[in-house]
Amino acid sequence: MYRHIILILLLISITFSVTPTAAENVNFWPGVNSISSTSVNEIANGINDQVLFATGYGLSVYEDGKWKRYYSKATNKIGYLDGIPYDNYVFCVEYDIYNNLWLGYGGALQIYDGYTQPLTYSYDQRIIPSYAVNDLQRIGDQMWIAIGEMGVCCYQNGEWIWLPPYESGLGDATRVYDMAVDYASGSLVVTSNQYYIADGEPHHHVMRPDSPDYPYFDDIVSPYLKSDMTHVRSGAHGGVYFFNNDAIVFYEPKSDTVTPVLKVSQLDSEAVRINDLAVAPDNTLVIATNLGVFGVKDNAIVKRLTHKETVLEEIKKVFVDKNNRWWYVNKYLVGYYYDEDTYKAVSAIELPTA
Repeated sequence: MYRHIILILLLISITFSVTPTAAENVNFWPGVNSISSTSVNEIANGINDQVLFATGYGLSVYEDGKWKRYYSKATNKIGYLDGIPYDNYVFCVEYDIYNNLWLGYGGALQIYDGYTQPLTYSYDQRIIPSYAVNDLQRIGDQMWIAIGEMGVCCYQNGEWIWLPPYESGLGDATRVYDMAVDYASGSLVVTSNQYYIADGEPHHHVMRPDSPDYPYFDDIVSPYLKSDMTHVRSGAHGGVYFFNNDAIVFYEPKSDTVTPVLKVSQLDSEAVRINDLAVAPDNTLVIATNLGVFGVKDNAIVKRLTHKETVLEEIKKVFVDKNNRWWYVNKYLVGYYYDEDTYKAVSAIELPTA
């Protein structure tokens, strides 16, 4: 009889050991076989299952459970012209429709096909008026570049087009801070630096491809838009989200309407700060706060990551990759959380009224 009991227990243990778990939580501390730094400026999807991290200490790439780190080999002030990255402080990263990797720096722009020597543009070339790259945004076969205090420029079919602020509808908004695309209409939505704009003037602008004045920016005006909402993210099903530390709003370019989404206080009574926002493929809002990460969909909290998953609750950046992994960054580490049951409504908690 004891032998039968032992066999039963052994079978149970084997069953549990081979059954895959639905949730996966992995953290990475900077090190030799890990990400180079937690000073992450931008995260982007790469080729295949790659996830790219533009950091203050080189470019880090995660793929198939392994990290690759790329550092500048510059020995003087010129920068690393023969490879990537040009500078160890990589500000932004984006792939174009042809799988060329674009890298933006404080004084240069690189385009790399993955095989040959990268094209490196710096102040010596004078192809565009500024090489201080604030942001990169792909729209179809176009690559839009927000440049220093000089508005934006666009690269398409081998041609560079510069849109000076006063001639493109940006007015006094010489510095474009952040950009996103409305996937429903192909519109480019940007935010501009408030320090160069008089109080009460628009800080948010939209360029519609079907406008008779294209390429030209129209102002977005709404009482729900605040001057410090300098961050914008694309919605998975169209539209864009603006946010600041206090609130998130949704903008729909076709109807030119702004709708409040939530205030930070609705997430938790002790939540006081929204640090970043990412949008999952099913349009779940993944929100980085001082209390961890919140997942919100259809006016309900569907998931919350606390210090149990993220070690430190103050999360400064989030990103959702093409495999639905929720990446998060805090002071000490970079990690991701994946749960195939995350979006089940049965676990949702309805947001309280603002």
